[in-house]
Amino acid sequence: MSSSTLPGSWPLVVLTDEQHEVLRLRVVHGLSAEQAALVLGSTPAEVRLVQHQALEALRAVITGSWPLPP
Repeated sequence: MSSSTLPGSWPLVVLTDEQHEVLRLRVVHGLSAEQAALVLGSTPAEVRLVQHQALEALRAVITGSWPLPP
């Protein structure tokens, strides 16, 4: 079952695969930005940026202001 079909997970469908993976590593698995960057082959700054973008997208869906302006 994909995350988009789990009960209560509908806001997750707005996330890109990269955003979903960053949140999974950072929130579910508790990795630091540095650890997640190693897993993803990225930089800690990029991980933090993608996490911020993912949280902004989820906030927009939850508060009813989706879609985000360009």
